Amino acid sequence: MHVALASAESFYDNALALDYIARYAGARPSLSDATFQIEVQNGELGDGDFLSLILQHDPDLVGFNTYVWNVDLSIKLAREIKRKRPQSVVVFGGMEATFWAERLMAEVPEVDFIIVGEGEIPFADLLQRLSGRTAFQGAIPGLAYRDAGGKAVVRGLGPVIQNLDDIPSPFATARQGNGIAKRVLYESY
Repeated sequence: MHVALASAESFYDNALALDYIARYAGARPSLSDATFQIEVQNGELGDGDFLSLILQHDPDLVGFNTYVWNVDLSIKLAREIKRKRPQSVVVFGGMEATFWAERLMAEVPEVDFIIVGEGEIPFADLLQRLSGRTAFQGAIPGLAYRDAGGKAVVRGLGPVIQNLDDIPSPFATARQGNGIAKRVLYESY
């Protein structure tokens, strides 16, 4: 399964959230025998080539980190992705998706899942479920989805990682081109 995690950021900064989520999922023993290629793409707001960058490896799943400054663009990109690759799973997470999870599920049918709250555990759980290892019934809190009737199921905030050492450092594999090696970094929530 090819996974593209994307966030539209400013030229000067980008959040580390997607790097942490990718590293955490990649280190999960429950996913160790699965074939996942997870890449993080940070595009600049207004970059017309961002969609091409996201789709360059024909992702099976595209995840967006949403903030107040990029949620509208993320919705637009999700719609374009579903138009070009309807089989791709689209996942939203981040602060805006957390706050507006029920509304986004109702108003943006192109969004298949929303990670609510901290994303490391629910995202790894989602990958495990999508790979066929576990059914969606009884999904852990923090994963919003639609039931068989199309109604949004939002089960509250996801679990919080108690020991931050459980998350491998994103600096161990610092991305050079568009990534963390040359930018101001922050983490919020």
